[in-house]
Amino acid sequence: MRMRVEAFTQRYKSQIPEKYTCDGESISPGIIWDEVPENTKSFAIIMEGMDTPDRSNPLVLWLVYNIPSDVREIKTNTVPQGAQLGTNDFGEQGYRAPCPKPGPEHYRYSVQLYALDTILDLNEGATLKDFLYAAKDHMLDQIEVIGTYERYKK
Repeated sequence: MRMRVEAFTQRYKSQIPEKYTCDGESISPGIIWDEVPENTKSFAIIMEGMDTPDRSNPLVLWLVYNIPSDVREIKTNTVPQGAQLGTNDFGEQGYRAPCPKPGPEHYRYSVQLYALDTILDLNEGATLKDFLYAAKDHMLDQIEVIGTYERYKK
């Protein structure tokens, strides 16, 4: 699979543009993909903050699953019809914009796209743990793109 995340383009040198963060519009980025595996029945997207105090436990910012198999693009600030939103680590369904503490560090954010051989039997609002358990034997392929964001002191 190939994936392009609008927020993580070379034009920005993998720096996430402010409009996708808490310092901007807090809107979800557009995502485009192609070259999907045969027998794909659905897709899922996970966005995580990787630089948490416990680096083995990334912060879930966005979870979208049961994206229909004919979809190849999610437009900025939308969710495809038929897809379901999971619950992020803030207890909300939907996108939570990157919002690291101000300072000189570049925080890393991962967007992962999964191709699945089934439509998952999950209710709206599932957690990442629920998703991973349901999807574990159904992943045909996955791809990851990493972007960074540095929040300057104002």
